Amino acid sequence: MGFRFGRPRRFYRGVRTRLSNYKLFTSSFALRRNTHLEDEESRHVEPDEPAGAGWNVTEPAHTQVSSPDAGMSLAHADIEQQRIGNKCALDEANALLAALFDRAPYGIVIADVDGKFIRANTAFQVMTGLSETELFNHSVESLTHQEDYLANKVLLDQLLNGERTSFEIEKRYCLNDSTIWINSFVSTIDNSKCKNRYLVAIVRDITDRKRAEREVASSQLELRSLYDRLQTIREEERIALAREVHDQLGQILSAAKIDIKLLEDDISLPNSVLSKRKISAELHSARVSLEKAIESVRRIATELRPPELDAQGLGAAIEWHSLDFERRTKIKCRVEILTGIDEPEGMIATALFRIFQEATTNVLRHAKARNVRVSLGYRGNAALLRVYDDGIGIKLTRTESARSLGIRGMHERAAALKGKVVVAAVQPRGTLVSAKIPMGKKDDGLVEGQKLTLASYAGGKM
Repeated sequence: MGFRFGRPRRFYRGVRTRLSNYKLFTSSFALRRNTHLEDEESRHVEPDEPAGAGWNVTEPAHTQVSSPDAGMSLAHADIEQQRIGNKCALDEANALLAALFDRAPYGIVIADVDGKFIRANTAFQVMTGLSETELFNHSVESLTHQEDYLANKVLLDQLLNGERTSFEIEKRYCLNDSTIWINSFVSTIDNSKCKNRYLVAIVRDITDRKRAEREVASSQLELRSLYDRLQTIREEERIALAREVHDQLGQILSAAKIDIKLLEDDISLPNSVLSKRKISAELHSARVSLEKAIESVRRIATELRPPELDAQGLGAAIEWHSLDFERRTKIKCRVEILTGIDEPEGMIATALFRIFQEATTNVLRHAKARNVRVSLGYRGNAALLRVYDDGIGIKLTRTESARSLGIRGMHERAAALKGKVVVAAVQPRGTLVSAKIPMGKKDDGLVEGQKLTLASYAGGKM
C-alpha cells in the first residue's frame, strides 16, 4: 500500500479547475486588447526593391499579448468613459430643464403635498412680487383667497387620493397690497426612489381678463338699465302727452265747440233776432278757446322737439329753453353762444340739446342752485357745451353709479357720436356738465382723457 505526502488529489483537481477558469477570463481580455491593438497598431513598411523603388506593406512578425492586469485596466477605463459620458448627457438635460423652468413665460411652482412651496421660477416670482426665499415662508393656502380656498382644497384632495390626474382652477391670490386672479393647472410628480410626491402648478395671471369681463358685465347691466329707463321715459312721455291732449287741449276745444254750437242754435231758431253784440261775444269766446288750443299744441310740440332747433339752430333753441326754464323755476340762467362759425346740425345738434335739457333737469331736481351758466363754443373741430350751476355739487359716487341713468344717457348720446361727457363737482361749490362732440371726420382738439378746466367756472367766468 503506497503512501503520498501532501494534499489529496481532489484538492489539486480543484486548483487546476480554478486556474483554467482564470486563464479563460484573462485570455478574453487579452483577445479584446489584441483586437484593439491590431486596429490601431501601425503597419511595418519594408523596402522590397532597391532604393528608389516601391514599398511593400507586411504584417508585424510578433503580436503583443496583454497581461491580465492590462485587460482589467482597459475595462475600467471603458466603464469610466461611459460614466463620464452619461454624466455629461445628464448634466446637459438638467441644464435644458432648468432653462425651460426659469425662462417659461408662465409661472411654474413646485410644492409638497402640504402646499409648502419648494421651487418657483422667475415668472411666478414676478407675478406674486415675492422672491423664491420669501415664497418658502408661504403656502398655497396662505396665498389663496379665503373664498376660493375651499374649492381648491376639494380638487387637491381628489388629486392626492388618485381620483383625478390633474385639475385646473381660477382663483385669487392675496398678496401684500393687491389681489390678482390666476389660472392654475395642477398635477403631481411622483419620486419612486424616496416615495415622495410633489405638486407642480403652471400659473397664468388673468387679472386683466377678469377686469375686462367685469367691465363688459357692468356695461351690459348699464345698457339694460338704460334701455329700461328709456322705455319708462317713453311711456311717461306718452302718458303726459295723452293727459295734455285730453285734459287741456280736449277741454279747450270742447269749450270752443260749445260756443259755436250755442251761436248756431241761436241763429237757427225761427224768428230769431240776434244782436251784433251777442254774436260778437260768442265768436270772441270761441276765438279765445281756439287760441288756447293753438298755444297748447305749440307747447306740446316744443316739449317734444323745439321748432327753433330746426328753424334757427342749436343756439336759439338753447336760449329759448333757458328763458322758459328761468320763467318756470325762478333760477337765473345766463347763456353765452359763440357766433361767427357754423353751428352743429342734425344729430350733433339734437344730442347737445338733449344733454342740455338733462343737465337743467338735474339742476332743478338735485342742485338747489340759484344760478345757471350755459356756454356753447368750440375747441378744435369739436362743439363744446358747458352747463354750470352754483348748487351743492354732485358726489363722485353718483357720477359713477349705474343708477344715475340721466348721466348715463348723456354719456351714451355723446359716445354714439364719438364724443365725451364729463360731469364733475367744482370748487368752491357747484357742478359742471361738459359735452364735447366732434363736428367732422378729424378732431384735432379732442384728446382722449383730456381734463376740462373747471377753475374758470368756479370763479364765475365763462
